[in-house]
Amino acid sequence: MTRSLFSRIRDKISGVFVTTYAKALVAFRTKHVSGNKQITVGADDVVLVSLVKDAEYYLEKLIDHHRALGVKHILLIDNGSTDRTRELFVDADDVSVFLNTLPVKRFECLLRSRIARRFVKGGWFLFVDSDELISFGRGQGRHISQFAAYCNMHNYDAVIGQCLDLFSPFAIETTADWSYAESVHRFDQYSLEDISYYDYFEAENIDFSWFLKGNVISNHDIKFMFGGIRNEVFGENCCLTTHRMVRNTGGIDLYSHAHCSGNVHCADFAFLIQHYKFCGNLLERDLEIQRNMAWDHGENAKRISRLQSEAGFVISGRHQQLFVDTEDLISKGFLVCSDRYLQQFPKIE
Repeated sequence: MTRSLFSRIRDKISGVFVTTYAKALVAFRTKHVSGNKQITVGADDVVLVSLVKDAEYYLEKLIDHHRALGVKHILLIDNGSTDRTRELFVDADDVSVFLNTLPVKRFECLLRSRIARRFVKGGWFLFVDSDELISFGRGQGRHISQFAAYCNMHNYDAVIGQCLDLFSPFAIETTADWSYAESVHRFDQYSLEDISYYDYFEAENIDFSWFLKGNVISNHDIKFMFGGIRNEVFGENCCLTTHRMVRNTGGIDLYSHAHCSGNVHCADFAFLIQHYKFCGNLLERDLEIQRNMAWDHGENAKRISRLQSEAGFVISGRHQQLFVDTEDLISKGFLVCSDRYLQQFPKIE
């Protein structure tokens, strides 16, 4: 039965009220901890934004890597850590820390978008999780501001990131005691098996495609990807594609969904998100998430079941490969970059 006009109007008003209340709640519950409270950057500058909780294990490598990449400032949104996450960089001039303990399961997108928009003026956002490191095609010897400048020159508003899960040939029990820096060095395997590729606007297979409707893409060869080694090993058909680098300007629906922003013109290249989800004590971390009911997508339960039932468990793929660099992933078609991009950024020998 067709819904009445009154019902549709009522639901619309209700939705607006709930969203307005949620935004106000995020603002009210956000507390400045350390570093610059207001961050103003230039048009080609990039500010890293990371929503973290109990991220002490990752933080030094996360910040060192992205400092080397050339980010102008780092904004950490702490979600209620019980370790030293908030204290580690309290004296750093280029790190600002804010605290908001609203449940991430419900407020993830608003925590990232509202806090970033409120305290950063100008430039670009680079949204990165604590277990991720960003790399650009032809990025060696180049500064991230060069890629932001390229986007500004061509009127792009967002760059798509493709997530690649990296793993090691050792048992999970063995790698649990490695530092994050050691893990990044030794987690050098990946697999391109069990990945599904879909056109950007393919509504049938992308359940959040409604959030993409107002976007423009400039390279149709860049696909939405799902699956990978987590699907091959644990049956997790996770989305590997996301809008992680977004221009800080009006008119953009920033982080409208966990995997995208709205009303953006996407760049003609994608960058790499090196994902180290399997580092550290994976089983204990998943058990803690399950105990706290932090997420309800069921992926943690799938991993817990497998890890608890198989002693000496080793993550492996049918056709796993040695991770070399982004150039190798471009040649394999995982990272798509336009000819114009590759001409603009030739290989530096």
